[in-house]
Amino acid sequence: MSEKKNLMEGIGERSSWTGITPGGFVYGSGNSEFFNTGDWRTRTPVWKPDNCRQCLLCFPVCPDSSIPVSGGKRGDFDFGHCKGCAICARVCPFGAIDVVDGIADAREAQDGLNGREALSGQGGQPTRKGAAE
Repeated sequence: MSEKKNLMEGIGERSSWTGITPGGFVYGSGNSEFFNTGDWRTRTPVWKPDNCRQCLLCFPVCPDSSIPVSGGKRGDFDFGHCKGCAICARVCPFGAIDVVDGIADAREAQDGLNGREALSGQGGQPTRKGAAE
């Protein structure tokens, strides 16, 4: 398999209107891996591996392919692309994904669950860590 080529590598934040593609058209597929868009999110999912049963129900519903899967098992989120939509938390039947407000990286998100409100994976109701869900 050949290595992907960034067909839009000359386009960036400082490109003038004449330097971008007409209509913002994206040339070629798979270009999103070259652009980190996770800083758009206002909420951050937190994966709880101890609760995860590796059913992979979260993987196909992620619109940003932010849930990496290797060897049939999911890993922690790709925060470079995650928008914090929380669809994954809503489909998880095991409560293995919480959502915290704000942008955080994986370690920050895990640490931040202590005492912060999170949206439960079971229906999205605000809960506190340690509270009965």
